Amino acid sequence: MAFEIRFQLKIEVIDANMKKSVFSILTALTLAGCGSGPSLTPEQRTAQDAAFARNEKAVESATQTTVDGKTFRVALPEGTAFALVALVGTPTPYTGANLETAARNVTGCKATFGAGVLVFI
Repeated sequence: MAFEIRFQLKIEVIDANMKKSVFSILTALTLAGCGSGPSLTPEQRTAQDAAFARNEKAVESATQTTVDGKTFRVALPEGTAFALVALVGTPTPYTGANLETAARNVTGCKATFGAGVLVFI
């Protein structure tokens, strides 16, 4: 049994003024959506600043390791249960497994790649 679905697209002529109006409205909506996010409380801002400083300090003393011919820099922020891992040199493709191995090489711990925001891509 076969089904056929057809769509019909109707295109109408839009004058220049209407194009400008639609563009202006869409731009305003986009900017309004971007600017309406939650703001941090002073305590949250202080905690965020401390976390950034902690991570920067860790990166300054990062250790390098090589995995599959790629060099990675692994930093261990104090008081955390995670490592910051970055590729060193020319950008080349790498996998989550490469990151786990690099962290394991430096820390000696079982490393698990946390996808974080990459999950949404």
